[in-house]
Amino acid sequence: MNNRILFFVGVICLLSFFSSCDSSNPEPDDETTTDTIPTDSSLFNHGVFVINEGNFNDADGSLTFIGEDGALQNNLFNSINNETLGDVVQSAHAASDKLYIVVNNSNKVEVVSLDSLSSLRTITGLGMPRYMASQDGYGYLTEWVSFTSSGQVKKIDLSTDEVIDSIATGSGAEYALVAKDKLYVSNNWSNTISVIDLNTFQKIKDVEVGDGANYMLVDAGGDVWVGVAGAYQSNDGKLVEIDHQADTVKRAFELNMNFNGKIAINPAGDLIYFTQSNSLYSADLALGEVEKDYTLTEAISVYGIGVSPSGNIYVSDAGTFIENGMVFKFSDTYDLLDSYKVGRIPGAFTFN
Repeated sequence: MNNRILFFVGVICLLSFFSSCDSSNPEPDDETTTDTIPTDSSLFNHGVFVINEGNFNDADGSLTFIGEDGALQNNLFNSINNETLGDVVQSAHAASDKLYIVVNNSNKVEVVSLDSLSSLRTITGLGMPRYMASQDGYGYLTEWVSFTSSGQVKKIDLSTDEVIDSIATGSGAEYALVAKDKLYVSNNWSNTISVIDLNTFQKIKDVEVGDGANYMLVDAGGDVWVGVAGAYQSNDGKLVEIDHQADTVKRAFELNMNFNGKIAINPAGDLIYFTQSNSLYSADLALGEVEKDYTLTEAISVYGIGVSPSGNIYVSDAGTFIENGMVFKFSDTYDLLDSYKVGRIPGAFTFN
């Protein structure tokens, strides 16, 4: 078991300890426990889903939706389906008029209708699932499987939501990205990106990128960028560009700091955003320059970042990881447009 896994297990233990404290189970705020079931499905057509992980072992993960008009709805899965979502809601992916909600510590994916969020089915038999991507009627779900084994990707037929195949990757299979008929999987514990041919569902190669590979995205030229968090306290985080044809490392922006590896890109595909501590940074891909643009003094623990199709920047604040979190909405020039109280530990965004 390498140092990265030992560190992660230590973090899990700490989270488990805090979840056992009385203060980690506050009564939710009234505005966060809206139980009114939406009747207008268009409320989910233009906006962003906020994925609230919830506290480890508390099974209080939740789903929030923020409309383009600023309308806020919390606890959506719970209120619409009259059941809890699960333990550590990691991510969500929209495909085939459905929303696939990945619940890591409950080892399942909840499938809901994208227009109403009504439950359709639950995909079970999973091993620590993380993220999902899709193309041409098939979904690709990453799984850690365990802390000691190789990770894997499960192939899902989106017409039936049945698992039809799987393939091994490196350890700690994390983010999934489809680009040019290939699937890219960031292996968080083995410092590589696995490249899989979607026509054959066979692995082409592994590309070494560094410690803590996490989020990935595609730039305007079609190349794949990886947010590499860096080894623990080593200040070696970086942004790595992978040539989409050769699948080799093209260049890297050395950041001289660690960060969480979560990245987002502007609609033009030429500016990558990321956070470190409570500061927002941007990397100009044409100029090859990284700038510290803004410090969010209102936040306690900046945790997630996303960019809408219109270019607005969304940043989540997990606070002390006990109380309900916040989401801040900025323009692309960092004007603060709005802020929202959401669920506990908001970690990811899915735009619809």
